[in-house]
Amino acid sequence: MTSEARRGETDVKRAETLVTVPQARELEGITGAFAAAGYSGTRINVGRQECQRFEELGMLVAVCGHCKAQHAVQTQHLIDQ
Repeated sequence: MTSEARRGETDVKRAETLVTVPQARELEGITGAFAAAGYSGTRINVGRQECQRFEELGMLVAVCGHCKAQHAVQTQHLIDQ
């Protein structure tokens, strides 16, 4: 087992669109709107970040933190994966 598998990382196809939000409340609004439109998201881990993947939309949605620096670092982490 690789170190990646031990950390619970999931192998996913690269998303065409990455959407990051600062707070979980905002994530719930976005994913709720997608669900109302008939799109279901799957919770996955990308690196150490928990995300929701909308395969049909080619989209990955994640909470990356409220502080500008934290948001930037976590967004870059997702991009680097």
